Amino acid sequence: MILVYVLFLFSVPAFVDMVHSVLYLIAVAILSFIVIRRELAPEASERAFMAKWIEKRKRSVHVNGLINAGLTFVTMAASIFIVPFIVDGRLMEWSALSAGQWTVIVLFLAVFSLAPGYVSVWEREKRYDKLVVKHERMRKHAEGDG
Repeated sequence: MILVYVLFLFSVPAFVDMVHSVLYLIAVAILSFIVIRRELAPEASERAFMAKWIEKRKRSVHVNGLINAGLTFVTMAASIFIVPFIVDGRLMEWSALSAGQWTVIVLFLAVFSLAPGYVSVWEREKRYDKLVVKHERMRKHAEGDG
């Protein structure tokens, strides 16, 4: 199924007229590489996740949630500005917006970044718990066989 999605994403420039299709293809290639690598080597992905999350979970839920919300904010803001550039070849005129419009955009992005930021912490904690249980079962199984 992942291969179908990857092929679809690589075929989009054939159907949609893009000014900077090379940038789009580079982004799709990078993301495809990451996803395929995770699928082909899940154990390595699990080890890397566990090593990072063991350290990150020492911080409070709110610190992790706000950090992830900030990353979501940056991603959404970049998307707002990068997608029109890739498709139409135009950059948003920074000076064309009033201070009130900028305030509305920033507040909108900030509010809608909070939920994914906190949900990602919850999801990572669930993934961590599942991996701990999995590794504990594997350890007990190995001890029972030895």
